[in-house]
Amino acid sequence: MVRHAVIAALCLLGPRGVAHAQPGVTAADLVGSWRFESYEDRDDRGTVVRPYGAAPAGLLIYDATGHMAVQIMKTPPPDVVSDDWDKFTAPEKVALWDGYVAYFGRYEVDVARGVVIHLPEADLSRLYIGRREQRHFALDGDRLTLSETWTQSGRTRNGVRVLTRQRGTAQATPRTTPRPTNQPAGAATAVLARVNDLFATFEAGDAAAMLRLVYPDGRVTAAGIRGDGAATLRQQSWTEFAERVTPERSFQERIADPVVNVDGDIAMVWAPFVVRVGGKVSNCGVDHFDLVREQGDWKVMNLTFSSRTTGCPAQ
Repeated sequence: MVRHAVIAALCLLGPRGVAHAQPGVTAADLVGSWRFESYEDRDDRGTVVRPYGAAPAGLLIYDATGHMAVQIMKTPPPDVVSDDWDKFTAPEKVALWDGYVAYFGRYEVDVARGVVIHLPEADLSRLYIGRREQRHFALDGDRLTLSETWTQSGRTRNGVRVLTRQRGTAQATPRTTPRPTNQPAGAATAVLARVNDLFATFEAGDAAAMLRLVYPDGRVTAAGIRGDGAATLRQQSWTEFAERVTPERSFQERIADPVVNVDGDIAMVWAPFVVRVGGKVSNCGVDHFDLVREQGDWKVMNLTFSSRTTGCPAQ
């Protein structure tokens, strides 16, 4: 069955599997719902196979909290004699299973390598549960191309998948309290995008890029709980915080269900967060960002957050 080899091919590589990072692309750019436009495999003789048809029905979702899900169905789907599942024949069940991909879990993004790593927690075929499946990606506006080179039955295979962003559901919609009369439509989305840009610099360990998104004299305040239960409070400027932002100390931060409020040129974001280091949950809590817009550009003034190491989601 082609399904086992094909499902592993959700990634983008250059010739012979060489990945290419894209300047200016951040992990936040992958967040959204992506509809499959095509799904092709090609063997070392150049023969093209479309295992899910010329126009597969499929959706790949990356959310802002680090979770993902993918489903792909062959079109047209295999025929069945009866609409009663209990009356499906064994060959019909095999054909239906072989014509469908479905799994979900978490994901990480290595921006420097242009790699998104799927961490499946459940899989229709169970093959990828608990594994780190790397997919290399390339973005061109609302077009996402994924491909991979692999070996099947001793022969080299190349797979290319093309997806388009679904604008109605692409970005997690920020939750807002009643909007001030001078909060223009779309302002909350722009503010949230700047916060996601900041997270991308944490993940890349790029202190210089981080400082371009903040007011260096602004404050980073952490209110935490130590392992012995004692409360701690730590304050520092963004310039001081930048000393900790290095590739060796990079981390992934994701927020969920953000509340965003904008009034003229000031904004606030309040959201639960989870931090992962090396793919493992490190800590979690709630972020409170204060932002200011200057000459049309949003920058983070202050970040205040709570932090704990127990009771975190997906821990």
